[in-house]
Amino acid sequence: MKETGGRVSAMEERKAGCEGEVEWLHQELLQLQEQHIELQAQAKDLENHSLWNNIRIGGVPSRAEGSGLNEYIGALFRHILGASKNTDIQLDLEHRVGSTRPDNTTPSGSMMCVHDFQMKEAIPCKAREAHPIQFRGHSPMLYQDLAAVPLPKCWFHSSFLHKNIITAWARRVEGL
Repeated sequence: MKETGGRVSAMEERKAGCEGEVEWLHQELLQLQEQHIELQAQAKDLENHSLWNNIRIGGVPSRAEGSGLNEYIGALFRHILGASKNTDIQLDLEHRVGSTRPDNTTPSGSMMCVHDFQMKEAIPCKAREAHPIQFRGHSPMLYQDLAAVPLPKCWFHSSFLHKNIITAWARRVEGL
C-alpha cells in the first residue's frame, strides 16, 4: 500500500509538472500568434509602402528613349530636381504600362520605382512646381502610383485636385 501511495504521489507530481508545462506552452503559443499577426501587418504595410516608391510617367515616346528607358527617366528626374549629371538616382522595375494608342499620338506610360523614398517624394513636388515639364522636346507627365485598394477612397478626396496633386485618375475625379 505504501508503495502504491508513493507511485500515486509521483504521478501527481508529474501531472502537476505537465500541467505547468502545458500552461507555459499555451502562453508561448498566444505570444507567437500575436507576433504572427504583427508580422503580417508589417509585411502588408511594407508591401503598400513599396508601391509608394513608384512613379508613373506618361508622354515619353519610345523613340525618345535613345539608349534606354532607365537612362532617359534618370535624366528626366535629374532635370526636374535640378541635379547634376553625376547625381545617382537608383531606378528599378522599368516597364511600360498600357499600350500605345492606335493613332500613335499618345505613347504608353512607364512605371519606375525610385529606391530612395525621399527623392521619390521630391520629384513629384518639383514637377508640380514646374508644371508643365519640357524635356528633350517632350512634355512628360508624372503621376503618383496609387494602389487599387486605396484608390476608391481617394476618389472621395477632391482635396487632391485643390492642392494641384496630379494623379492618373484626376480626370475622373474632376466631376466631384
